[in-house]
Amino acid sequence: MDHYLDFLVLDNPEIGRDSILAMLFDGLHQAFIHTNNTTMGISFPKVKAHASPPTLGNVLRLHGTLAEITHLIALPALSKPLDYVRTSPPTAVPPQATFCSVTRQQVKSNADRLRRRAMRRHDLTMEQAIQRIPDTVMKTSNAPYLIVRSRSTQQSFRLFLLHSKTQASAIKGTFNAYGLSSNATIPWF
Repeated sequence: MDHYLDFLVLDNPEIGRDSILAMLFDGLHQAFIHTNNTTMGISFPKVKAHASPPTLGNVLRLHGTLAEITHLIALPALSKPLDYVRTSPPTAVPPQATFCSVTRQQVKSNADRLRRRAMRRHDLTMEQAIQRIPDTVMKTSNAPYLIVRSRSTQQSFRLFLLHSKTQASAIKGTFNAYGLSSNATIPWF
């Protein structure tokens, strides 16, 4: 990962910043799937994780090689979101960059959904599922998030995103179809 490209979300009176960011994220997700990409990552350099409310900011950064970035941004999946963003040219990562990972934080936020799943998987009655899964299992997150629509179920869900603490050296690894990795790092600057 020696290059990056920034997508700056433009102010739009008809579509909110978070909606545009989610649309851009979805376009990148489609592009990653189309190319079977596991070597490119994303980050949100303007993230304010401890703000109230927490926010990912107005910039999504794509990390990869110059060839990967150039190929990816030419794909049709990104044509619609690009109407609402300003794209920087692919640029070399500064030599003083540190590194961090961007991961998904999954939380058990819906006890009813967990109960329905337990009923299907373990052939339980609703009363048994309620006993097995009390309301106290529900957890929430204060991490910033995007609202994403699942391609397989068409359900919308919150994708909570965490940026790790920075470190001096990179860790190589693979990225998922969202451009996230639980172990690989991206340049942070």
